[in-house]
Amino acid sequence: MHSCVRRFLSTACHKYEQTFYFIRHGTTEMNEILKTMEWGTDGFTDVALWDTRLSAAGLSQTIELHETWRKQCLPEADAALRVIPWDKIDLVLCSPLSRALQTYTSLVQHAMPPLIDDQVPKVVHPLLRERLYLASDTGSGRSVLESNFPHFNFSLLPKDDSAWWYTIDNNNVGTEFATEEGGDVNNSKEIKNANTSYEEWRPGHPSSYLCPGEPGSVFKLRLEYLRRVLLTRPERHILVVAHWGVLRGLTGHDFRNCEVKIVKADALLEESIIDS
Repeated sequence: MHSCVRRFLSTACHKYEQTFYFIRHGTTEMNEILKTMEWGTDGFTDVALWDTRLSAAGLSQTIELHETWRKQCLPEADAALRVIPWDKIDLVLCSPLSRALQTYTSLVQHAMPPLIDDQVPKVVHPLLRERLYLASDTGSGRSVLESNFPHFNFSLLPKDDSAWWYTIDNNNVGTEFATEEGGDVNNSKEIKNANTSYEEWRPGHPSSYLCPGEPGSVFKLRLEYLRRVLLTRPERHILVVAHWGVLRGLTGHDFRNCEVKIVKADALLEESIIDS
């Protein structure tokens, strides 16, 4: 673990007792394609589904789950069956990828009133984005997202619409969220390793891909900074909408599309799981 993150977490992780309600986004157009053409296999070719969105099946998933949750909120419903205590949620954190923003919007705000009060902050955080494997994991500029999803706070994304996802020129690993007292975090060994020249790590021929893939060293460091962000929030009940790779890295659990898992702060992994 990066030294400044370790030092901070040694005191911060015992200060709060957050409960996280982790949700993986619904099924996407790219998920549908990958069911018939697994990435990295012979003959695989990336398709130009930039910032992939939910498929028709994915939208149906979210609406059905919303309706189930809505019924659980009825006065005559058994409170023990309620997965998420909606009235206790005091912060929403969401990945900037459109599929995650769509999922939250459909799950929580499909019908009025929304399951979570409009006054609860809904913050889009770039560290929650999926590891960049394929074109579908690249994002959209802030102005586009603000227009498409006006209920969210996009202040952590670049105002100039520049990339907040991994690129060869800027790994966007998250050093701005992990400043070490008395030192320059950018001079650390881990950061220097993350900034080494790009080498293709994904299986198959490099020409199969339309964008560079986020290296494991970059992704691991980003998850450490993300863990710090989560554990230093003052809120107690935090709903997080993210992706399989991120959620597995933080918790060690696999998540199906639209699956919810409740995780206490002290159950987050100290060393993230990174799949090659």
